[in-house]
Amino acid sequence: MSLNEAKKQLADAIATYEHLQLELSNKDNLEFYSDQEWHAHLSHLGLQTAQLINTSRTYDDNDLLSLLERKQSKLKRHSAWKKKHKKHVQQRKRQQLKKNEKWIKDIVWKVTVSPSVNAAAIATAKTTALSETQQQQTNDRKLVKTLSKKLALLTEIRALRRKKLENQGHFFADEGNAFFNKVKEWHQRNETTETPTQDEQQQQQQEKKQFAIHPEDTWHHMGIDKVAYNYWCGSDQSLETLLNTRRLWDQYILLDNNSDTNPHDHLHKVPPTFVAPAPPANAIWASYLL
Repeated sequence: MSLNEAKKQLADAIATYEHLQLELSNKDNLEFYSDQEWHAHLSHLGLQTAQLINTSRTYDDNDLLSLLERKQSKLKRHSAWKKKHKKHVQQRKRQQLKKNEKWIKDIVWKVTVSPSVNAAAIATAKTTALSETQQQQTNDRKLVKTLSKKLALLTEIRALRRKKLENQGHFFADEGNAFFNKVKEWHQRNETTETPTQDEQQQQQQEKKQFAIHPEDTWHHMGIDKVAYNYWCGSDQSLETLLNTRRLWDQYILLDNNSDTNPHDHLHKVPPTFVAPAPPANAIWASYLL
Protein backbone atom coordinates (compact mmCIF):
# COMPACT_ATOMS: atom_id res chain seq x y z
CA MET A 1 0.00 0.00 0.00
CA SER A 2 1.32 3.38 -0.96
CA LEU A 3 1.41 6.33 1.38
CA ASN A 4 -1.02 8.36 -0.74
CA GLU A 5 -3.60 5.56 -0.69
CA ALA A 6 -3.29 5.30 3.08
CA LYS A 7 -3.77 9.06 3.43
CA LYS A 8 -6.84 8.94 1.20
CA GLN A 9 -8.39 6.05 3.17
CA LEU A 10 -7.75 7.80 6.47
CA ALA A 11 -9.25 11.03 5.16
CA ASP A 12 -12.37 9.14 4.01
CA ALA A 13 -12.61 7.40 7.39
CA ILE A 14 -12.36 10.72 9.24
CA ALA A 15 -15.03 12.24 7.02
CA THR A 16 -17.29 9.22 7.61
CA TYR A 17 -16.75 9.46 11.35
CA GLU A 18 -17.63 13.14 11.40
CA HIS A 19 -20.72 12.49 9.27
CA LEU A 20 -21.86 9.76 11.69
CA GLN A 21 -21.39 12.11 14.61
CA LEU A 22 -23.54 14.72 12.89
CA GLU A 23 -26.22 12.20 12.03
CA LEU A 24 -26.32 10.83 15.55
CA SER A 25 -26.37 14.27 17.14
CA ASN A 26 -29.12 15.51 14.83
CA LYS A 27 -32.37 14.42 16.51
CA ASP A 28 -34.67 16.80 14.72
CA ASN A 29 -37.51 15.42 12.63
CA LEU A 30 -36.82 11.87 13.85
CA GLU A 31 -40.34 11.68 15.26
CA PHE A 32 -41.91 12.28 11.88
CA TYR A 33 -39.96 9.47 10.09
CA SER A 34 -42.01 6.65 8.68
CA ASP A 35 -41.00 3.04 8.93
CA GLN A 36 -39.48 3.03 5.48
CA GLU A 37 -37.51 6.20 6.17
CA TRP A 38 -36.31 4.75 9.47
CA HIS A 39 -35.20 1.62 7.68
CA ALA A 40 -33.28 3.60 5.02
CA HIS A 41 -31.72 5.89 7.64
CA LEU A 42 -30.55 3.00 9.80
CA SER A 43 -29.21 1.04 6.83
CA HIS A 44 -27.23 4.10 5.71
CA LEU A 45 -25.76 4.57 9.19
CA GLY A 46 -24.96 0.86 9.42
CA LEU A 47 -23.16 0.92 6.07
CA GLN A 48 -21.01 3.88 7.10
CA THR A 49 -20.30 2.25 10.45
CA ALA A 50 -19.25 -0.98 8.72
CA GLN A 51 -16.93 0.95 6.40
CA LEU A 52 -15.41 2.74 9.38
CA ILE A 53 -14.92 -0.57 11.25
CA ASN A 54 -13.33 -2.18 8.17
CA THR A 55 -10.92 0.72 7.82
CA SER A 56 -10.01 0.57 11.50
CA ARG A 57 -9.35 -3.18 11.25
CA THR A 58 -7.14 -2.63 8.21
CA TYR A 59 -4.95 -0.19 10.11
CA ASP A 60 -4.86 -2.33 13.21
CA ASP A 61 -1.85 -4.23 11.74
CA ASN A 62 1.49 -3.28 13.34
CA ASP A 63 3.49 -4.30 10.26
CA LEU A 64 1.44 -2.03 8.05
CA LEU A 65 1.83 0.85 10.47
CA SER A 66 5.64 0.35 10.66
CA LEU A 67 5.79 0.23 6.86
CA LEU A 68 3.86 3.48 6.59
CA GLU A 69 6.12 5.07 9.21
CA ARG A 70 9.22 4.07 7.26
CA LYS A 71 7.77 5.49 4.08
CA GLN A 72 6.87 8.69 5.87
CA SER A 73 10.40 9.03 7.30
CA LYS A 74 11.85 8.34 3.88
CA LEU A 75 9.75 11.11 2.39
CA LYS A 76 10.90 13.46 5.13
CA ARG A 77 14.54 12.61 4.52
CA HIS A 78 14.12 13.09 0.80
CA SER A 79 12.48 16.45 1.25
CA ALA A 80 15.22 17.52 3.67
CA TRP A 81 17.93 16.38 1.23
CA LYS A 82 16.20 18.17 -1.62
CA LYS A 83 16.08 21.36 0.37
CA LYS A 84 19.73 21.02 1.40
CA HIS A 85 20.79 20.20 -2.16
CA LYS A 86 18.99 23.21 -3.50
CA LYS A 87 20.71 25.38 -0.93
CA HIS A 88 24.09 23.85 -1.81
CA VAL A 89 23.56 24.47 -5.53
CA GLN A 90 22.70 28.08 -4.88
CA GLN A 91 25.80 28.47 -2.71
CA ARG A 92 28.00 26.98 -5.42
CA LYS A 93 26.55 29.34 -7.97
CA ARG A 94 27.35 32.30 -5.73
CA GLN A 95 30.91 31.05 -5.21
CA GLN A 96 31.38 30.56 -8.94
CA LEU A 97 30.16 34.09 -9.58
CA LYS A 98 32.65 35.42 -7.02
CA LYS A 99 35.47 33.44 -8.65
CA ASN A 100 34.54 34.77 -12.07
CA GLU A 101 34.53 38.31 -10.79
CA LYS A 102 37.91 37.84 -9.13
CA TRP A 103 39.33 36.23 -12.28
CA ILE A 104 38.13 39.17 -14.38
CA LYS A 105 39.74 41.62 -11.96
CA ASP A 106 43.04 39.68 -12.06
CA ILE A 107 43.05 39.63 -15.86
CA VAL A 108 42.39 43.34 -16.00
CA TRP A 109 45.20 43.99 -13.50
CA LYS A 110 47.65 41.80 -15.43
CA VAL A 111 46.83 43.49 -18.71
CA THR A 112 46.96 47.04 -17.40
CA VAL A 113 49.42 47.12 -14.48
CA SER A 114 51.61 44.02 -14.09
CA PRO A 115 53.71 43.62 -17.30
CA SER A 116 56.71 45.39 -15.80
CA VAL A 117 56.43 43.45 -12.53
CA ASN A 118 56.23 40.13 -14.35
CA ALA A 119 59.22 40.96 -16.52
CA ALA A 120 61.30 41.79 -13.45
CA ALA A 121 60.29 38.54 -11.75
CA ILE A 122 61.17 36.51 -14.86
CA ALA A 123 64.55 38.23 -15.14
CA THR A 124 65.42 37.52 -11.50
CA ALA A 125 64.37 33.87 -11.90
CA LYS A 126 66.59 33.51 -14.97
CA THR A 127 69.59 35.04 -13.22
CA THR A 128 69.18 32.79 -10.18
CA ALA A 129 68.85 29.70 -12.39
CA LEU A 130 71.95 30.68 -14.37
CA SER A 131 73.99 31.24 -11.22
CA GLU A 132 72.88 27.86 -9.84
CA THR A 133 73.90 26.07 -13.04
CA GLN A 134 77.29 27.78 -13.04
CA GLN A 135 77.85 26.83 -9.42
CA GLN A 136 76.89 23.24 -10.19
CA GLN A 137 79.31 23.12 -13.13
CA THR A 138 82.18 24.44 -11.01
CA ASN A 139 81.41 21.88 -8.30
CA ASP A 140 81.36 19.10 -10.90
CA ARG A 141 84.74 20.17 -12.30
CA LYS A 142 86.26 20.21 -8.81
CA LEU A 143 84.85 16.77 -8.10
CA VAL A 144 86.23 15.39 -11.37
CA LYS A 145 89.69 16.74 -10.56
CA THR A 146 89.74 15.23 -7.08
CA LEU A 147 88.45 11.88 -8.31
CA SER A 148 90.98 11.79 -11.16
CA LYS A 149 93.80 12.39 -8.67
CA LYS A 150 92.54 9.59 -6.45
CA LEU A 151 92.25 7.30 -9.47
CA ALA A 152 95.81 8.03 -10.52
CA LEU A 153 97.08 7.22 -7.02
CA LEU A 154 95.07 4.01 -6.88
CA THR A 155 96.31 2.85 -10.29
CA GLU A 156 99.90 3.55 -9.25
CA ILE A 157 99.44 1.58 -6.02
CA ARG A 158 97.79 -1.23 -7.98
CA ALA A 159 100.66 -1.36 -10.47
CA LEU A 160 103.21 -1.58 -7.64
CA ARG A 161 101.29 -4.36 -5.93
CA ARG A 162 100.88 -6.33 -9.16
CA LYS A 163 104.58 -5.98 -9.86
CA LYS A 164 105.37 -7.29 -6.40
CA LEU A 165 103.01 -10.25 -6.85
CA GLU A 166 104.45 -11.02 -10.29
CA ASN A 167 107.93 -11.12 -8.79
CA GLN A 168 106.59 -13.64 -6.26
CA GLY A 169 105.31 -15.90 -9.05
CA HIS A 170 101.72 -14.79 -9.47
CA PHE A 171 100.33 -13.91 -12.87
CA PHE A 172 97.22 -12.05 -14.05
CA ALA A 173 94.96 -12.68 -16.98
CA ASP A 174 95.15 -9.18 -18.43
CA GLU A 175 98.92 -8.66 -18.15
CA GLY A 176 100.33 -12.17 -17.79
CA ASN A 177 99.90 -13.21 -21.42
CA ALA A 178 103.59 -13.90 -21.87
CA PHE A 179 103.42 -16.74 -19.35
CA PHE A 180 100.44 -18.34 -21.08
CA ASN A 181 102.13 -17.91 -24.45
CA LYS A 182 105.05 -19.96 -23.14
CA VAL A 183 102.64 -22.65 -22.01
CA LYS A 184 100.96 -22.73 -25.42
CA GLU A 185 104.32 -22.95 -27.18
CA TRP A 186 105.28 -25.86 -24.93
CA HIS A 187 102.04 -27.66 -25.84
CA GLN A 188 102.59 -27.00 -29.53
CA ARG A 189 106.14 -28.38 -29.35
CA ASN A 190 104.90 -31.50 -27.60
CA GLU A 191 102.19 -31.96 -30.21
CA THR A 192 104.68 -31.63 -33.05
CA THR A 193 107.13 -34.02 -31.43
CA GLU A 194 104.45 -36.51 -30.47
CA THR A 195 102.73 -36.60 -33.87
CA PRO A 196 103.21 -40.20 -35.00
CA THR A 197 104.40 -41.15 -38.46
CA GLN A 198 102.55 -43.46 -40.80
CA ASP A 199 104.53 -46.49 -39.62
CA GLU A 200 103.78 -45.66 -36.01
CA GLN A 201 100.10 -45.19 -36.82
CA GLN A 202 100.01 -48.57 -38.54
CA GLN A 203 101.78 -50.14 -35.58
CA GLN A 204 99.28 -48.55 -33.19
CA GLN A 205 96.40 -49.80 -35.29
CA GLN A 206 97.85 -53.29 -35.22
CA GLU A 207 98.29 -53.06 -31.47
CA LYS A 208 94.71 -51.89 -31.14
CA LYS A 209 93.58 -54.79 -33.21
CA GLN A 210 95.57 -57.12 -30.95
CA PHE A 211 93.83 -55.68 -27.87
CA ALA A 212 92.11 -58.49 -25.97
CA ILE A 213 90.30 -58.83 -22.66
CA HIS A 214 91.70 -61.31 -20.20
CA PRO A 215 89.24 -64.15 -19.52
CA GLU A 216 89.55 -63.69 -15.76
CA ASP A 217 88.58 -60.01 -15.99
CA THR A 218 84.83 -60.65 -15.79
CA TRP A 219 82.23 -60.09 -13.13
CA HIS A 220 79.00 -62.08 -12.98
CA HIS A 221 78.78 -62.35 -16.76
CA MET A 222 78.47 -58.57 -17.09
CA GLY A 223 79.79 -56.59 -20.02
CA ILE A 224 83.09 -54.71 -19.64
CA ASP A 225 83.55 -51.09 -20.65
CA LYS A 226 86.28 -51.46 -23.27
CA VAL A 227 87.31 -47.80 -23.12
CA ALA A 228 87.87 -47.91 -19.37
CA TYR A 229 89.53 -51.34 -19.65
CA ASN A 230 91.90 -50.05 -22.30
CA TYR A 231 92.73 -47.03 -20.11
CA TRP A 232 93.57 -49.09 -17.02
CA CYS A 233 94.99 -52.22 -18.62
CA GLY A 234 96.49 -50.82 -21.82
CA SER A 235 100.01 -50.84 -20.39
CA ASP A 236 99.87 -54.64 -20.12
CA GLN A 237 99.07 -55.08 -23.81
CA SER A 238 100.81 -52.18 -25.58
CA LEU A 239 104.37 -50.95 -25.24
CA GLU A 240 103.50 -47.48 -26.50
CA THR A 241 100.81 -47.10 -23.84
CA LEU A 242 103.29 -48.18 -21.17
CA LEU A 243 105.85 -45.64 -22.40
CA ASN A 244 103.28 -42.84 -22.45
CA THR A 245 102.23 -43.67 -18.90
CA ARG A 246 105.85 -43.68 -17.79
CA ARG A 247 106.48 -40.30 -19.45
CA LEU A 248 103.52 -38.83 -17.60
CA TRP A 249 104.88 -40.12 -14.31
CA ASP A 250 108.42 -38.94 -15.08
CA GLN A 251 107.22 -35.35 -15.26
CA TYR A 252 106.64 -35.36 -11.51
CA ILE A 253 109.67 -37.27 -10.20
CA LEU A 254 111.90 -35.90 -7.45
CA LEU A 255 115.65 -36.09 -6.98
CA ASP A 256 116.75 -36.82 -3.43
CA ASN A 257 120.30 -35.49 -2.88
CA ASN A 258 120.18 -35.46 0.93
CA SER A 259 121.08 -39.09 1.66
CA ASP A 260 124.78 -40.01 1.35
CA THR A 261 124.64 -43.54 2.72
CA ASN A 262 122.93 -45.46 -0.02
CA PRO A 263 123.83 -44.66 -3.66
CA HIS A 264 120.44 -45.93 -4.79
CA ASP A 265 118.78 -43.11 -2.86
CA HIS A 266 120.04 -40.67 -5.50
CA LEU A 267 117.69 -42.23 -8.00
CA HIS A 268 114.54 -40.50 -9.09
CA LYS A 269 111.51 -41.23 -6.96
CA VAL A 270 107.81 -40.75 -7.55
CA PRO A 271 106.46 -38.43 -4.83
CA PRO A 272 103.93 -40.06 -2.49
CA THR A 273 101.69 -36.95 -2.39
CA PHE A 274 100.84 -34.00 -4.59
CA VAL A 275 103.82 -31.65 -4.87
CA ALA A 276 103.07 -27.92 -4.84
CA PRO A 277 105.19 -26.00 -7.38
CA ALA A 278 107.60 -23.36 -6.19
CA PRO A 279 106.79 -19.88 -7.54
CA PRO A 280 107.12 -19.11 -10.37
CA ALA A 281 105.62 -22.37 -11.65
CA ASN A 282 107.06 -23.99 -14.75
CA ALA A 283 105.18 -24.66 -17.96
CA ILE A 284 104.37 -28.27 -17.05
CA TRP A 285 102.46 -27.29 -13.94
CA ALA A 286 100.78 -24.38 -15.69
CA SER A 287 99.63 -26.64 -18.53
CA TYR A 288 97.04 -28.15 -16.19
CA LEU A 289 95.50 -24.72 -15.68
CA LEU A 290 94.38 -24.55 -19.31
